[in-house]
Amino acid sequence: MRARAVLACALVGTLAVGTLAVGATLLLPPERSLTERARRTALARCESRANCWLDSDRLLIVSTTLSCVNFDGAPKPWCGSVDIASARTGHVESEPVIHSMLVREGGYPYFLAVSPDGRRLLWSSSTSNDGWPNDAVGTLGGTVVRTWLGACNNTPEWLDSSHCIEADFGGASHIIDIDHPARDRKVSTHGLIPTAASRDRTTHLAVEMGVSQVEVEPVESGLSASEVDRPAVGSLAPNQFRVNVLAGPGRPGDADSRPLRSKLAALPQGWKCCDVTTAPSGDRAIVGGVTDTASPIVQLVRHFLRAEGSPPRRRIGLWITDADGHLTPIGIQDSGADTEISDIHWSPDCRSIAFLYGAAIFVLPVPSR
Repeated sequence: MRARAVLACALVGTLAVGTLAVGATLLLPPERSLTERARRTALARCESRANCWLDSDRLLIVSTTLSCVNFDGAPKPWCGSVDIASARTGHVESEPVIHSMLVREGGYPYFLAVSPDGRRLLWSSSTSNDGWPNDAVGTLGGTVVRTWLGACNNTPEWLDSSHCIEADFGGASHIIDIDHPARDRKVSTHGLIPTAASRDRTTHLAVEMGVSQVEVEPVESGLSASEVDRPAVGSLAPNQFRVNVLAGPGRPGDADSRPLRSKLAALPQGWKCCDVTTAPSGDRAIVGGVTDTASPIVQLVRHFLRAEGSPPRRRIGLWITDADGHLTPIGIQDSGADTEISDIHWSPDCRSIAFLYGAAIFVLPVPSR
C-alpha cells in the first residue's frame, strides 16, 4: 500500500514538473531573435540577391530578376538592380556604374566581394546550370580588369588586392594574379583554403567542417592523416569543426602554407555546423549551425495556441570562434520554408555583420574580442 502511495506521489510530481516546464517554455518571454536585434537596412528589389560591404558603412546590393535567367538555353542579358545602402542611416540609392558593368559582362551574379583596399569588385556569375562559374574582377569605376572560368561549385576569395585564391579538385588551389595572368599558379594548400590573413599577414585562418560550407569548403586532398598531421574532415561529428592557423611567409597561399596548429571545437549538442564566414582580420570566424525546433509535444501545444501559422521547421544559430576554437554566441533565429539566413558578411572593421533574411538585409553588431 505504501509502495503504491509513493509511486502515485512520484507520478504526480513528474507530471507537475513537466507541466511547469512546458508552461515556462510557453509563457516566458522568448529570447530576442537575430532579426529583432538587428537593423533592417534594405529590401532587395528582385527575386535573387547578393551583397557585400564596400566599407564599414555602405553595402553593395545586387538583385537579379530571375525571369531574365535562362539556365536551359542560350544565356539572356542580365537584368536586375544595383543599390548602395547605408548601414547607419538605411538610405538606399541606385549605383548605375556597377550596374552597367554587370550588364556588359552578362550572367547571373551570385557572389560579390570587395578587395581589401576597397577599390575592386570580385564577382562570380553563371550562365548555365552546369555549376561552372564565370569569375571577374572590375574596378568600382566600372572597368573590367580580368575574367576567367572558375572552379566548379567554388567561389574565389581575396588574398590581397591583387591576388585571389580558388579551390580546385585534388586538394590544390589556384592563385589568380589579377594584373598578370601569366603569373597564375597552382599550389597545394593541403585541402585547406586560407580565406583571411592576420593583420600582419604572417598567418592565415581556415575553418573546416564535416558538412558542406559556403565560404570555406574543404577539398578532398587524397592525403592520409599522417601526411597533413590532422584527422580527415569526414571524421568530424555534425556539430564539430576545426580551426586551422596556417603559416604564410611571403604572399598568402604559397605552397608552404602548412597548418601551424589545429584546434577541434564543437557547437552545443543537437546543432549541426552548416556555414563558416571568416573575418577580414583573419583571427575570427562566424560558425553557423542548424537544429530542429522544440520537442514535438511543445510544437503541438504551440501550434494550437498560436493564432496563425505553423511552427518553424528549424532554428539557425550563429557563433564567433577565435583561432583557438573558443565560442561566443551571437544569437538564434527561427527559420521557415521561405526564410533562411544567408549571405553573411563581416564589415571591414569587424564590428558588424550583414545577412539576408527573407527579402531584407539586416545589419547586426557583433561582440568584440
